[in-house]
Amino acid sequence: RGDKKVRGEGKYNIHLDTDVTSTTGDLHLYKLASNVLHGVTGHTRAIHDTGDMKTCGVTFGEYTHLTWDPIKDHAFFPQEFSNDITVDCSGAYNDDERTNAAYKPSLAVELRSVGGDVPMTFAGSFSNWLDKDYWLDNIGVTPLVRVPSSVRTQHYAVTIWSKALPGDKKKLDDDGEDGPAAESGRGP
Repeated sequence: RGDKKVRGEGKYNIHLDTDVTSTTGDLHLYKLASNVLHGVTGHTRAIHDTGDMKTCGVTFGEYTHLTWDPIKDHAFFPQEFSNDITVDCSGAYNDDERTNAAYKPSLAVELRSVGGDVPMTFAGSFSNWLDKDYWLDNIGVTPLVRVPSSVRTQHYAVTIWSKALPGDKKKLDDDGEDGPAAESGRGP
């Protein structure tokens, strides 16, 4: 009780009019946007890296797990492929003196190809020239189907989950543990 987490499951169906070719480009299955800040001043006046996320873990099937650190590798395009892929972007404590410090949750998305062989891979990019701009997304993360692919109908099982960082002690107002109801003694 009181944990801040979300989980959802569903289906994702794609129907294309044409093959994925060099003319169409790779098929991006979804895009996560975030930001990473490099060498900014925090509230303690220390210069550090911060932002809404730290790294993205990528799992291809059951056996291959890679970690992308955008500060160390601005572009990340591994050559692994799998019919199921999980992208797990770790949250961060965003501490930039120009804004209110805040915990940012993790977010993970798992795609599993259903009823077909659709090898997916991962692409991550960091626009490092925006690494001081807290108000802009400078991270793009996407699983993709690379060219060429003749699979025009694709079906995926999707699981999405997000969870607050362990240091984020602020409770939700509707969980009965703090907020106006708890402070007045009306909470459970």
